[in-house]
Amino acid sequence: MQRKTEAMVVEAERAHCRLLAEAMDEAGREMIRRYWGIEPAEGLERSFEASSLCWTILVDGRAAGMFGCSGGEGGTGYAWLTTAPDIEKVRLRFIRQSRGYIDRMLQRHGTLISWAHVENRPLLAWLQWSGFRVEEREGDFLKCVLSQHPPVGEHKTKEGGASCVCRR
Repeated sequence: MQRKTEAMVVEAERAHCRLLAEAMDEAGREMIRRYWGIEPAEGLERSFEASSLCWTILVDGRAAGMFGCSGGEGGTGYAWLTTAPDIEKVRLRFIRQSRGYIDRMLQRHGTLISWAHVENRPLLAWLQWSGFRVEEREGDFLKCVLSQHPPVGEHKTKEGGASCVCRR
C-alpha cells in the first residue's frame, strides 16, 4: 500500500532558500540565472529577505517550494512562487489551500502583482487559481494583477482581461 504524500506550509526560514535551490530542476535554476543574472540560492535569499510574508512548502519533509510577497504595508505587494519538481506531488492540494495565504497578502497590500515567465507553469497555475488577471505582456513575461476590491472597469486589458493561463 502506497503511503500518502505529506505536505505542509510553514513560515519560511533562510535555510529553506538553499534547500529549495538544491531541489530545483536544472530548467528552473537556469531560468533564474538567465533572467536575474544570479545563482538560484542567492535569488531565493533576496526574495526571502525582501518579503513581508514568506512561506515554504514541504513535501515529505523536503523543500518543494517557497512563496510570498514583498512591498510596503498598504501599498502594492509583489507576489512570487518558486518550486521544485516535488511540488507536482501536491500541486492541486497546495493551489486549493493557498487562497488563505493570498488573502493574507491582500490584507497587507490591497493589490498584488506578479511577473510570470510564460513557461513557468507552476506559477501561472497558482496565479490563475488565485484570481490574478493578465494586464500586460513584456517579452516573455506576463504582468498578472489581483486586487482586493477592484473598481468597476478595472482589469480590462489588452489581453481582454485574460486570466493567467499558460498558452503555448
